[in-house]
Amino acid sequence: MDISALTQAAFRISNVVANAKDLRSAVEEIESLAREGEGSVVFCDFVAQQIDNLTKLDDLRQRNAAVRYQVLGMASEIDSRKAMDRARGILARRYRVSDDDADAMLRRQSRQSGRNLRDIAASIINADNSVRVRRTA
Repeated sequence: MDISALTQAAFRISNVVANAKDLRSAVEEIESLAREGEGSVVFCDFVAQQIDNLTKLDDLRQRNAAVRYQVLGMASEIDSRKAMDRARGILARRYRVSDDDADAMLRRQSRQSGRNLRDIAASIINADNSVRVRRTA
């Protein structure tokens, strides 16, 4: 295999690796390119290296997806806590009670209504916002 054919095949393999979305199909495509380039030890070594790189890339993509999922979960948890803190503050201010008493009020309302704390907090925040809008209008 001459150097220009090797370079061209290497470029094609690099494109397959760069644009790979599915590991199995990418490996199959690279292996078919390897069969076209049989007879060159350098080319076969390059193909093996690219398949290894593709496997590592797929592993990194899977890890990245898992980390993104965790980050989204954490962001959701932070948003829930912010809403809970805000609702607790609204209740404490409105009824002139401690934060602990306001928290107990939130939890009691959640248990009695069968709704989760985040929904209760959102309802309290929305009600407070609508009262503020009416006062300013």
